[in-house]
Amino acid sequence: MNKPPKKQWSPKKDLKLLSVIHGLFLLGILILGSFIYMQGTTIVSGVSAKDGIFIYLVPLTAMFAYFGGEFVFNKMLSPIKREASLNQKFKVYLKASVLRMGLLEGASLVGIFAYSKHNNIFYLVITAALALYLLKIRPNKKKVVQDLSLNSEEERQFIANDKKA
Repeated sequence: MNKPPKKQWSPKKDLKLLSVIHGLFLLGILILGSFIYMQGTTIVSGVSAKDGIFIYLVPLTAMFAYFGGEFVFNKMLSPIKREASLNQKFKVYLKASVLRMGLLEGASLVGIFAYSKHNNIFYLVITAALALYLLKIRPNKKKVVQDLSLNSEEERQFIANDKKA
């Protein structure tokens, strides 16, 4: 019985997958945030006793997502051995990137939920800042090469494989 040929790994496909995941995270924030904003009646600014725990929860969650996401991302990438293949390095990069984006998405959802309950623009501003940061960390070839500290041979291989696929 003949086995189908094993597909060769392609950085272009994995980078495209990561870009699609990133786009879906960002689109989710934008669509849900816009929908909730349109449903609101009056916009409140400033802090009030009605906000309760959300006045602390939303900024703390946003800080945790930003700093925690960066910490976990760098911590996951740091043990990558120089001898590891480009495929192995990129798989770790993929996991670390999705985790970092997921943390930002979660914090954004907390902000959107808080806005839906209290209509306080403060929560939406924090959510917008997280969405802008998520946009800033959009994956591309240059960032992958920089984040993985690829040597010139790996960088050449990454770009050569990318052009073939």
